[in-house]
Amino acid sequence: MDDPACCISLSEAENVLAWLSLYRKTISCSVEQIPFSDSRQWSLDESRSALRHTSGKFFTIQGYRATSSHRADFFQPLINQPEIHRTSQRLQL
Repeated sequence: MDDPACCISLSEAENVLAWLSLYRKTISCSVEQIPFSDSRQWSLDESRSALRHTSGKFFTIQGYRATSSHRADFFQPLINQPEIHRTSQRLQL
């Protein structure tokens, strides 16, 4: 499949970059790190084992402990996004 981005001329790309530069000057944004407990949309679930969005959509971040006879236990956060898994299953059919 051909990539449509390969067909954009240099002048078109420059026009887009110029527009983006002007647009950035018209908006204001700030970001600050907060404790999860201060978030209105993300929180730990009842078992405190996963970070979830209040809508139940998006992904969860879950903590796992891995054990092995060949190394010390280690802890790993994993992103769980079931709709990605379901989509990939449908594509394999």
